[in-house]
Amino acid sequence: MLFTPRSVDGLPGLRFPAAGPTFPGKQEVVSYLERYTAHFSLPVRYATRITALRREGDAFAAVSAAEDTFSTRQVVVATGPYQKRRVPRFAADLPSDIVQLHSSEYRNPSQLLAGDILVVGGANSGAQIAEDLLRTHRVALSSGRRLRTPPAWLRATRLFWGLLGLGERVGASLRRRTPRGPVGRAAFVVPSLGSLEARGVDVVGRAIAADSAGLALDDGRRVRPACVVWATGYVQDHGWIEGAPLDDDGLPRHYDGVTRVPGLYFLGMTGVASLLPHIGRAARLLAERMRR
Repeated sequence: MLFTPRSVDGLPGLRFPAAGPTFPGKQEVVSYLERYTAHFSLPVRYATRITALRREGDAFAAVSAAEDTFSTRQVVVATGPYQKRRVPRFAADLPSDIVQLHSSEYRNPSQLLAGDILVVGGANSGAQIAEDLLRTHRVALSSGRRLRTPPAWLRATRLFWGLLGLGERVGASLRRRTPRGPVGRAAFVVPSLGSLEARGVDVVGRAIAADSAGLALDDGRRVRPACVVWATGYVQDHGWIEGAPLDDDGLPRHYDGVTRVPGLYFLGMTGVASLLPHIGRAARLLAERMRR
C-alpha cells in the first residue's frame, strides 16, 4: 500500500517501470524489488530476522532469530519507520468475541468473518483497507481528522508529481542537518474519505475508549463491530541494537545516516527518506558518506 508515482527513479541503477504517473499496487512493487535483486545478483537472505546487533572489537556481530551470527565492519540499519505495531491500550478492554487485527496482519477480506467491520485510522492504510473490504462487508472507518486528497485528474499529471517531489526534496534538504536526518510526511490520503463515503463506507469519529459494549467514539456514538482492524500505525524500536545512539524518545541520532558509532549507519528511518521515490537519493548520499 505504497503511495508513490511510477515515474520516479526508484532504487539506484534501475528505474521503476512506468509509462507515466500511476498508483502502483503491492504486487507491482514486489515484482520490481524481485527484478532489482536479480538484475544486480544481490546476495539477499530471506526469512532471516536479526534480533541483536552488538559491537565486538572493531566489528559488529549481528545475531539472527535462528542464532546464526554474521560479522561485519559496517552495518546499515534500513528497517524503516514501521517496526513495532501501535495499538491503543484500550483495545485490551474489548470483549473476546470481537476479532482484532493490526493493519500489518491484513491480507484480504477472506481473513474476516461475516459481520460489520470497523477500521480505525483514516490515513492511507486505513482508507485502502476499508476500500478493499467494501466488496464483501459493511464497513465503518474511524478517523480523527481528514487528510487532504488531490483530485484524480491532478494526480494523473507529471507536473503534480514533479512539484511534489521538488517540494519534498527542498524540505528534506533544509532539514537534513538535524540529528535524525530528513523529516516530513505525505499529507494526503488515497482514496479520499469522501469517495469512500459515496461508496457506502460509514466514516465515523475517532475511537477513544472501549469496554464490553464495544467502542466509544468522540462524536458520541458507540459501535460494536464483529471485527476491528487497527490501522493505527507503528512506533520505532531499536532496543535490539546494543549501544545505539538514540534520543530520549528512542529514535536514532544520525546526520545523513552517519552516527557517532564508527561503522553504524541508518537509512530511510524517518519522513520522506523512507518512501520509495526518495530512497534511491538517500542511499546514494549515504554511500558517498561511507566511502569517505
